[in-house]
Amino acid sequence: VEAEIVSSEEVYVNNLDKLITTFVHPMKAAKDLVDPADVLVLFSNIELLSGFHQVFLADLKKKEKEVHVTFQRMADFLKMYTQYVNGYENAMSVINTLNKKKGFKKFLEKKQATIGQSLMSFLIMPVQRIPRYVLLLRELIKNTLETDPHIEPLRSSLSKVQDIAAYVNEQKRQMESRTTLLNISQRLSKVGSFELFKPDRHLVKKGELI
Repeated sequence: VEAEIVSSEEVYVNNLDKLITTFVHPMKAAKDLVDPADVLVLFSNIELLSGFHQVFLADLKKKEKEVHVTFQRMADFLKMYTQYVNGYENAMSVINTLNKKKGFKKFLEKKQATIGQSLMSFLIMPVQRIPRYVLLLRELIKNTLETDPHIEPLRSSLSKVQDIAAYVNEQKRQMESRTTLLNISQRLSKVGSFELFKPDRHLVKKGELI
């Protein structure tokens, strides 16, 4: 299973590289087709994530029989995914808007045909990455004997990655709550002077009054 973790990381790093070379860089250069602001929303901090995973992969390869060492030392960097995950839905909205433009649609279809994969299939990969680590570590623990000295460090690594997954999800939930609260506040401002949106306020429930 350790080899599967390394292999999975190699595939992921390769896919991030494809995403950047096939889509990110060409779109940055095609300013007549794609506004730089839209490129930023589409790809967020993907280049930063790619750089991290190259280092992460190199470390995994050095310690293929002790993958827990890499996870323990570097897992905190996975919190960088918060920015990407928070912006994913906005990225989907931008894609839908851009696809209505013939020039962009033709540009995108040509790029996708080059590598045989859609842009959407690449953009979802980072969203799925941390949950994938949880599954891989669980499988590794399942196939490790209780007497193995690595069993407890592996459990500790799994716990750490699960905590980070929970952190990223909570940050996304809070961001969505603030966005909804802001939208409600903006609608209410049209009918009165009530100030709903404040930094210490959170959306508890949304629904119709009976």
